[in-house]
Amino acid sequence: MTEQAEPEPTRVELRRDGPIVVRGPVTFDDGSGPIAVERLALCRCGRSSDAPRCDGSHKGSDFRADGVVPPRKPGRP
Repeated sequence: MTEQAEPEPTRVELRRDGPIVVRGPVTFDDGSGPIAVERLALCRCGRSSDAPRCDGSHKGSDFRADGVVPPRKPGRP
């Protein structure tokens, strides 16, 4: 019997001036039904024609985001 490798943990990364990138096993439902994916880029600029997925519309635009998660305020989840 062969051993199954442990799946990679799911990671979320904020790209500087770009999307939120999710890597690892995740189930995503955009309204047409759930699908299992290993990588997903989510729009942060609000310009994607494939929202909530990123279609690269942020490139060449004035969208700016530093890629750092802001600290939580005390008392907020």
